Amino acid sequence: MDYEAFGNSYDEARVADGIDMMCNMITGLTGKSMAEINLLDAGCGTGNYSLGFLERGLKSLKMIDASETMLKNAKCKVEKYKEFVDIQQMALPKLEFANKSFDVITFVQVLHHIDSVALHSEKDVLSKDDYPNLIESLKHSYRILRSGGVLMLDTMFEENIDSFWWTSLCPKASKTMKRTRIKKEDLFQVLRELDFTDISYIARPNSSFIRRDIYDSIENIGDAHWRSYLSQYKLVETSGELDGLIDIVQKKIEEGTLQEFFAELNRNLLTYGHHVTVFAKKAFN
Repeated sequence: MDYEAFGNSYDEARVADGIDMMCNMITGLTGKSMAEINLLDAGCGTGNYSLGFLERGLKSLKMIDASETMLKNAKCKVEKYKEFVDIQQMALPKLEFANKSFDVITFVQVLHHIDSVALHSEKDVLSKDDYPNLIESLKHSYRILRSGGVLMLDTMFEENIDSFWWTSLCPKASKTMKRTRIKKEDLFQVLRELDFTDISYIARPNSSFIRRDIYDSIENIGDAHWRSYLSQYKLVETSGELDGLIDIVQKKIEEGTLQEFFAELNRNLLTYGHHVTVFAKKAFN
């Protein structure tokens, strides 16, 4: 996905889903109020979650992203809070900050973008070692977190990927999507090896970081602009499965059964949601 080209349309579709839960977990785990927390939003995108943290009283916020377009949108979004915010263009896995700089570091739907090895490897089964940039990002996170600080990763496990409406219809793209994300057990092992403690995650049934009026409108699958709202459709295009997916949806429209068809494909969404949020702590030392 070319986020420099599609940054604006991407922003139209995204929502800060689960923001209240995230803030409650952050304050609970750190033992600090939002007004006492210095937070790094790494890979902040267009700043939806950054804005959510600020609206809930965050003390100070550092925002970084590799995309100039994303940061431009993010800067406008948090303008009201500019005295509490510092924005910098920076590409992961680099986190060029001093040791023990932050109380909280968040990665929201970003770490799966930084390891092309996972996409191009010929191995049948990937291991944690196939995600070197993710591991490097987490190593830097541990270094720049303060004692008792919290790491928050919003991501997808395999069951979340299976909750998207198109994945059962596009097995090649679905497999690729799963390979871009480190497996649950491997992620937890990495966190333990880096000396993070209190590792947990929260899954929220029917959760989605995409506006539901956009996500649910699958009759638009043939519209390239509509597909640009969700980067996953690039995988469907690349896998050669897009035309088949369009044909399936068009047939259901003609039969008058699209709503029932979509509801059946969404059964996993109602159980697992589209994303999960992982939390881990840096021990006091």
